Amino acid sequence: PAEAGDRFGSALAGHDAMLAIGVPREDHGSNVDTGMVHLVDGLTGEQIWDRQGLFADDRAEAGDRFGEVLDLGQHTLVVGVPREDVGSKKNGGILHVYEFERTYLQDGPLFWANSRAYTRKGIDQSNIGGGDRLGAAVVLLEIPGEDNILLVGSPGDRVSGEDGAGTVLIMELTSGSRRKHLSSWTHTSDGVPGSPMEDGGFGSSVVLGPWGSLLVSAPGVAVGGETQAGELLSTRTLDDWASVDQDTRGVKTAAERRDKFASAVGS
Repeated sequence: PAEAGDRFGSALAGHDAMLAIGVPREDHGSNVDTGMVHLVDGLTGEQIWDRQGLFADDRAEAGDRFGEVLDLGQHTLVVGVPREDVGSKKNGGILHVYEFERTYLQDGPLFWANSRAYTRKGIDQSNIGGGDRLGAAVVLLEIPGEDNILLVGSPGDRVSGEDGAGTVLIMELTSGSRRKHLSSWTHTSDGVPGSPMEDGGFGSSVVLGPWGSLLVSAPGVAVGGETQAGELLSTRTLDDWASVDQDTRGVKTAAERRDKFASAVGS
């Protein structure tokens, strides 16, 4: 049932007739703000999955806010849980990947699911850091005839000695949710302007933009000496990036301290 503060619909993702709906502040028993995801058939309105059913696992903890970050494809649902504690690493973050195939039975549509959970160490063997917030942004790329590609933001990652500079990881997902780490982007990557900054938050948002572009936000970087003014980076070729901030010509406001430009990005 609906409860005060559940935040139903805080995150949405759709594909064809399916809709994933995040409810990140749903309480489960005495665990506050554990979170839930509903998967709904958009044609019939029937709820197919929820976090208390298929999605429940032994990692669910108070404050996880499962369902805060979502993406949905034809056969795959991705849920980023950046507030998940990993061992002693608070807000290390975790990534849940669910694969499903639809079948039709007399009592209505059902889903079979194969699920995997990934920590940072499980993706590229890097050590997990407290505050990494793996899964703060996710983008699923389904390519016909090819393995899926998953882009994952970890905006609290330590880069070149700078805490919270941020990273975007690129994964290949094969059948059975097996993964292969392909690459990572940071402010040290070829073609990316700027340099890692403490609490820069590169990868806070990752979005597919217009005309085949990729957008990555870094809302905590300094601009013109103004701390945490923020910037948005874009690329179409992956080796040639451009940066936009509030001091960029054509942007009608000036960069100021703590503006956090590009904290949220949509396309």
